Amino acid sequence: MNKLLSYISIAVLTLSAAEAVAQPFREYRDRNFWNAGRNVNGVRADSVTVSYAEISGGYESGGYRNVNEAASLWNAGAEAATITHLDKISMTGSFSFRHSDARDMCGSMMSKPGYYPVDILEFTPGRKTRQIYSIAGGITADIAENWRIGGTIDIENENYTKRKDLRHSNYRLDMTFVPSLMWHKGDIAAGASYIFSRTSETVRAEELGIVSGSYYAFLDKGLRYGVMDVWYNSGLHIFEAGVAGFPVAENSSGVALQFQWKGLYIDAEYGRRNGKIGEKQKIWYNFDGDNVSARLAYKLQLQDLTHCFSGTYSFRSTENMENVLEDVTENGVTLTRNYGASTVSLSNSHEAGVSWVARDGRMLSFGAGIGWKGDRTAASVLYPYVATQKKDRLDVGAWFWLPYRRFSMGCSVDFRFGWISDAARSVSDDVSPESGPTRLVEYYDIEREYFTTPSGIARLSFRYTFRSNVYIEARYRSCEPLKALYRNSGRYRFFAGLALGYDF
Repeated sequence: MNKLLSYISIAVLTLSAAEAVAQPFREYRDRNFWNAGRNVNGVRADSVTVSYAEISGGYESGGYRNVNEAASLWNAGAEAATITHLDKISMTGSFSFRHSDARDMCGSMMSKPGYYPVDILEFTPGRKTRQIYSIAGGITADIAENWRIGGTIDIENENYTKRKDLRHSNYRLDMTFVPSLMWHKGDIAAGASYIFSRTSETVRAEELGIVSGSYYAFLDKGLRYGVMDVWYNSGLHIFEAGVAGFPVAENSSGVALQFQWKGLYIDAEYGRRNGKIGEKQKIWYNFDGDNVSARLAYKLQLQDLTHCFSGTYSFRSTENMENVLEDVTENGVTLTRNYGASTVSLSNSHEAGVSWVARDGRMLSFGAGIGWKGDRTAASVLYPYVATQKKDRLDVGAWFWLPYRRFSMGCSVDFRFGWISDAARSVSDDVSPESGPTRLVEYYDIEREYFTTPSGIARLSFRYTFRSNVYIEARYRSCEPLKALYRNSGRYRFFAGLALGYDF
């Protein structure tokens, strides 16, 4: 039945790349190109004050899932946001809280798998809970006839806990601060922003009670190559003397430039990242990289419809260096010596996409888009072996949001296609270790199949808005592979949820 519903949705909707929940607040926010960029001063390019508040919850289940996903989960949360305009000042703000309770979940112990160049995995399915708190605010003011100044700050905290051995608890903090300046005159505006970001996370593992066996963990140094061992052994670094858990931190700073002339908008951004894994004298890894992104957008008014065309591109590079450390005791004092570092992984990621959105004055909107992401990674965790991977994904889709009196309906469909190419070689014939590097083959095979299997994602939402601008909305999402699977345990995955909100 779920398969039939998915195919009917795909046939009726024909393609999608976006969520089908285009609420009025998001409609007003998205019609101003500046709101998607770094410069908060562009908020004053519009003049409509709009806000919303919403509570929501839902249930997700189904066997078609990746190795880090839960067999099933419940989630609930609340969020609110506003864009407020005064005489010479405009303000933006948002707050959200979300709690999720997942069952039969294992895999990555990190809260954002794949974000850092090193990962920790465990293998006992169990219950995991997560709470995410985020708050953001921005203010912009006219300081002269043609000048505006402003800034934003965005903070997100996360608590992530597993309740079954091997247990772990995570605390993550992300913060971004962006001061900005803008000059404008008539149809022309130009701006500049400075960007500082810091993200940090600490994973603390533990084992409670008496158990009959040992729990294993895997330190992934890249492409699922790494170290498999009992979780408390020092080679994994999650239970090491003198270090509180497995701490990771990254700082980033950069600049962004923006320009607008009538319906044309351009922005570009560059950032430099520096990160470390470990603390005090025991820094096991140092990693750094660059971020580059650009966006070109154009707005065109044709009769009753406003058409927005946009193209985006981004690049992200990361080099991860592993330090060779040794504890040396001299005169009763133990110090950690660093004998040098070697590169264990190099990665480059490219993303590009184009999209089109059309809107009218009655909140009718529809659009389509296509996006591509390409990852290139090289990992060398044991000399002289080097593994490389080329990974590409293509997303194609379309969506619409249709209001009718007090009813609204949103629909979208997204098709995804992926390709992976692997290679491994030795860079020296003079060195021949007894065995090659350890790879988590079972997990890698599941991830590879999940990524390369074409899939379709259908989304539906139905909303009724009362006279008081309070609305109730039902949401459904179904994801299904378009061909038979061998290693994955399910034929589909679905989400069903309900939201109660207020637009004002």
